[in-house]
Amino acid sequence: MWDDVADSFHRNGCAVIRGFSSRDQCEEMIARILKLVGEWDGKSSSVFKTDHCQLTAQGQDDYFFESADKVHFFWEDKSDKMLGGSSEETMNKINKIGHGLHISDSVFRDYSFSDRIKSLVKALGWKRPVLPQSMYILKVRCLALQI
Repeated sequence: MWDDVADSFHRNGCAVIRGFSSRDQCEEMIARILKLVGEWDGKSSSVFKTDHCQLTAQGQDDYFFESADKVHFFWEDKSDKMLGGSSEETMNKINKIGHGLHISDSVFRDYSFSDRIKSLVKALGWKRPVLPQSMYILKVRCLALQI
């Protein structure tokens, strides 16, 4: 299995590993994010930009730079930047949560430094890997319309 993954990664620059994480691991991380969002005050945050203003926005943002070893929240550019009535509603307004999840949160630290991740990194041939940042990226959920 790992040989196919490594071949795909080196050939294509990415690899899809179906079933890499268990359902329990995924549910644990989702539950942790919901808890973190629920505890967040909504004030300490920044807007994450991906357009032509990105360099200026992130390049001059102390909140962004100070997120390396902390859990910081980044709003979607066009959101109203107000906490919703529930964690799920608020999550629809957040672009990502990062960048130090793997350092400051036990659930994400355990996952990031798990034997499974270590095996993957070894299979890719990396000798001295470093995990500089981690992110939980949220995408807007689409609502199904009934006709």
